[in-house]
Formats: sequence, C-alpha cells, structure tokens
Amino acid sequence: MLALSDQGLAHLVIAASAVAPERRAAWLHDLARKLEQAAPSPAAVRQRRHRHRVRSGRAVFRVELGVLDIELYLVGAGLLRPGDVDRSAIEAALARLLERLIAAGGYA
Repeated sequence: MLALSDQGLAHLVIAASAVAPERRAAWLHDLARKLEQAAPSPAAVRQRRHRHRVRSGRAVFRVELGVLDIELYLVGAGLLRPGDVDRSAIEAALARLLERLIAAGGYA
C-alpha cells in the first residue's frame, strides 16, 4: 500500500497530466507495479522478522558479555572459527551453544 502526503499526491497528479490521456492508465499501472516492487524499509524488515519469530515460538534476548572471554570460549568449544569476530557470527555461535545445552538437558 502506498501512502502519499497531499504534496506527494499533487506531484503525482501533475506528472500524470503530462502523460498523453491514451497512455495515462498504462503509465499509472506501470508506476504502481514499480512502487510495489520497491525494497521494504529496514523497519519493515525488522518487523517481519519479529512476527516470524513470534509465530515460530522464538525470541531474541539481549545479554551483556565480555567480548574477549566469550570469543575465546566459543573458539575453544569449536562453535566459532578464530577470526570470526563479527557480531552475527558470535550471536549464531551463542545460539548454537544454548541450543546444545538445552538439548543435552545440561544446566551450566
């Protein structure tokens, strides 16, 4: 769905009036198709991921940890490759660690 301000709608109407009347409907359909294919905003992507997690019974938890300590532990446990220090790799390794602990019934 496209939401336009009054000014945006005025610009659209002015642009449409510059198109020949016999081509105007096709032009508007083409414009609508292009706008619908536009990439979603980052907020829309986050919301979509959040809704998917909720439906899947999953959640995101924020935990504050010492980066060097947790990296060394995860590398030692074989869950993280040395040099893989970006945030997403560490988060994925932590998720694997917790899932292993839960599956094993272990409580560290």
